[in-house]
Amino acid sequence: MSTPLSPLGYGLHNASCLPRTGYLSPPPSPTKRRLELRDSEETDGDMTIEAYVLVMDPYRSATLQNPLPHPVFHAKPNENLRQQIQPLYTRMRQIVSADREFEEISFALNTVTKPGYPGGDQPTQILFVNVNDSGDGKYGPLKDELRSLISASGFGNLDIEVLDPRKSFAPSLSPIDPRDPAVEKYKRCKEDLLEILREQIKRDWRMISLFRTGRQGKLKPAVVVMVRPRAHHNWSGLYHALKNRLRTEFTSQDFDVEIMPGECYELRPGGSGLSFHERMDEDCLPKMGSSIGLPGEQGGGTLGGFISLKRGEKVHNGFLTNAVRKGMDRYGTSYFTSQTDPSRTEIQYMAKSDVQASIEAVKKSISAFKEDLAKLHEENEQRLIIGDRPPIHYNDRVKVYNESLRKFSKMLSQFESMPCTLGNVLVPSGRWAFVELTGPLATQVFRLNIIPNIPSGIIENYIEGARVFAQSGQPVSGFGRIEKGQWYFKVGRTTDITYGVCNGVAADCCWPDSDQERYDSIGKGVAPPPRNETKELVIISKKLNTPSHTQESFCRPGDSGSWVIDANGKLCGLLFGEMRGWCGPGDDTGAVYVGSGLVTCMSVVSESVKQKTFRKPFGAKGESGELTLQYL
Repeated sequence: MSTPLSPLGYGLHNASCLPRTGYLSPPPSPTKRRLELRDSEETDGDMTIEAYVLVMDPYRSATLQNPLPHPVFHAKPNENLRQQIQPLYTRMRQIVSADREFEEISFALNTVTKPGYPGGDQPTQILFVNVNDSGDGKYGPLKDELRSLISASGFGNLDIEVLDPRKSFAPSLSPIDPRDPAVEKYKRCKEDLLEILREQIKRDWRMISLFRTGRQGKLKPAVVVMVRPRAHHNWSGLYHALKNRLRTEFTSQDFDVEIMPGECYELRPGGSGLSFHERMDEDCLPKMGSSIGLPGEQGGGTLGGFISLKRGEKVHNGFLTNAVRKGMDRYGTSYFTSQTDPSRTEIQYMAKSDVQASIEAVKKSISAFKEDLAKLHEENEQRLIIGDRPPIHYNDRVKVYNESLRKFSKMLSQFESMPCTLGNVLVPSGRWAFVELTGPLATQVFRLNIIPNIPSGIIENYIEGARVFAQSGQPVSGFGRIEKGQWYFKVGRTTDITYGVCNGVAADCCWPDSDQERYDSIGKGVAPPPRNETKELVIISKKLNTPSHTQESFCRPGDSGSWVIDANGKLCGLLFGEMRGWCGPGDDTGAVYVGSGLVTCMSVVSESVKQKTFRKPFGAKGESGELTLQYL
């Protein structure tokens, strides 16, 4: 199985060196070194964003012209190649040690990929030379000398990368407080910044906003621009144009500008199957955060939570999730379409891939319990033969095993009856869908949306001095709004419970062509916004008092439709998309990117529901529907 790239890796060889000495003052920080490179000739001219990220990083040098941005996945290398290259490590170590006195040196031949990144699925053999550098980087000449050695030894096609993984560029984003003075400064020049992007890189930018970057205690505002992977432009020219406009509001020491590959997506269904047997009660009934899917499709999304749509005397019980399918299910479909119309999309519980994964996991658990129980019975019989006492707590253990077998056998029966119809889309929109419960479970599943277990004090990991008033086991209790600078949690199909803070500045997003479909209040296809740009609320999962190179994901594919709930237990928004930074620390699960949440505020959803359910018969008063939560 592939694992995240670490400073060690496969085929590790360590060499201990004396600490570097002789500095009268500390060497420049990685950030200062990068600032120096921005003004150098190395960054001038047109190049890919990958090449720009590389030449801007003093602590990384590679023979590949457009190397994948870190982090990457690495797997075991070709064993024959590893054995052939290993005898060169002694000479390579001599070359590296002669260049300068690094505190540590290690070599690792890895098979490198970056799933999801353009060109990242193609495995590449790379020899990594990892160093612990107390100096100022600049490994280009060292990399060239090492490349000459391996080329002369018959390995001319093998790529080399020299880096200090502790200092190499790995930006993580922290939310900025909406009260920070930098926010107003940014807002005053934002439109000019957008015009610079449109003029210089057309539609190759994906997101621009103001965040905080750096180490805890030294965080500073940073204008972050995410651009299309593999885009080719004069990035140095763009950087200086943005910087010059910002200098009219900021001093040079007040802020940074970071340009990196990234994307904004409407979240796709989760592909790989997930087992839900550990999240479920034995009745396996759906609840907030459960898996849902479409007939005939493997991947799944998230059942946000149960809610009612009331229009006049008519009450529809169902659940709210994200738009379940693009195109035909939203075009021309409205509340007033016949409820038996075949165009109404059927929603199933659970997604087919998750059903399969759950069945396999439960069968393994049943097999393991049966095996353990058989061993316990065998031990007891052997003790009886020799006149010894039964095993300690024998009867209690048998009872526990039998109860577990009963529970898992019941769960297996439930999973084997899935996927089953849960409902049909009654009112769809571009970023939300109300699904009316219509299947065989309709009368059983409509229930309160219970707040899951939230660890005590968890909010203080994100906002100092804040408190969570929502109590685990209590229902979601009404509607709120997504407020900048506030803490939220969500329960999703893929990542379960995650926490984060809404950034103090909305992000301006330029959507790719694949996400240009837009629909009006009655589901009819309309032209996308001008330039296909939108403003979005972003929730970032970055804890306080953690290293700058660590971060968590708020969401992943398959979490689409998750309810976003505040510290008071109120439903405030709906997760619909993901902001993905391709260059950075990766998340705490070892993934090659961090996913921040793009959310729709419930006030927007509620207003959209009213528009899509409004009708005014001739000579009569108009009437529209509204969403209501059951919480008593």
